[in-house]
Amino acid sequence: MLEFIKKKYNITDIPLREIKHQFIVDLEFFLRTEYKYSQNTTHKCMKLFKQVINKAIRARLIFVDPFNGYKTSVQRV
Repeated sequence: MLEFIKKKYNITDIPLREIKHQFIVDLEFFLRTEYKYSQNTTHKCMKLFKQVINKAIRARLIFVDPFNGYKTSVQRV
């Protein structure tokens, strides 16, 4: 994710409260195009990131879920 933030925003860190839905969409695109991740690998990465976001929401560090409206699926192999 550090490489994505550096390439897209030219910074080394981003506060959780600044992560919006478009960040999620752009991150998925980055993983699929730059790293050439498959659908299932991308899904796993996004699922782990969503867990981090959910913990931040429960800890009241952020109040809006950037994953709201975002959906990904596993491709049968």
